[in-house]
Amino acid sequence: MRLRSPRSPAAQDRMRQRVAAYFDRRARSETRPAAPGGDESGLVARLVNDRAKGRVLEIGCGTAPSAQVGRERQWVAIDISISSLKRVIQGPLRVCGDATCMPFRFEAFDTAVSVHVFHHLVGDSQRGSRRRLEAALKGVARVLRPGGVLTVVDTVIAGWLYPVERALFPFVMFVAGLFHAPPVMFRSLDLLVSAMAEAGFTVHEAKALSPSGKALTPWGTSWSWPMRLSPLRDAIVVAQKVASQGQGTAGAEATMSAKGHTGKGGPIV
Repeated sequence: MRLRSPRSPAAQDRMRQRVAAYFDRRARSETRPAAPGGDESGLVARLVNDRAKGRVLEIGCGTAPSAQVGRERQWVAIDISISSLKRVIQGPLRVCGDATCMPFRFEAFDTAVSVHVFHHLVGDSQRGSRRRLEAALKGVARVLRPGGVLTVVDTVIAGWLYPVERALFPFVMFVAGLFHAPPVMFRSLDLLVSAMAEAGFTVHEAKALSPSGKALTPWGTSWSWPMRLSPLRDAIVVAQKVASQGQGTAGAEATMSAKGHTGKGGPIV
């Protein structure tokens, strides 16, 4: 019997199903609406909305799209969890799909935003995790018009601790499996900036977010001094798609994947 590589399509499909099932369970168990942007203060939502112009794509909206805060726009939100999308009472056009294979046309959006999503882009191995991050960023570059802006808010880890996290990755996979939860991988801010540059973006802003002496968390709570002892911090990265970037091979492959994902209708939007 031939052993399958952890980076095989079947392994990646299993990881997608695992992530979708986990967030489906979370959405069904929620009893109160989540705060837009993922934090109780609404700071993240305001930061995202201030930078959102024209036709906007939100990647991984969950149950609380950031579009719920701010003025109305042409806003499309994609999430891997159908149960999360069903809990969104009003707001953007919602599409169920994977961030690494988005079913949208080439250069369909002016702005893309993502809040607390990238650390969930994990594969069955370290290399597979890196490839999922790269696939998501290249997919965003494909659907953004030249000069379009990508704003990412995510939890990052201190650079000196990232090699330790990589070494512990097999253990993290094992523990996550015990609790039927998807693993997470927190990248360093430098690594996130580097990956965005490789995908064809020019980074204009990259900084940690610590409003009022508090640190935001993906779980919708702002902690004070305990979080200051943690190597995890929320950060914001704002980047612009290089205007001269062509579609190229990566863009063509992503378009083919999107056609396969959406079936007879082909890419949408």
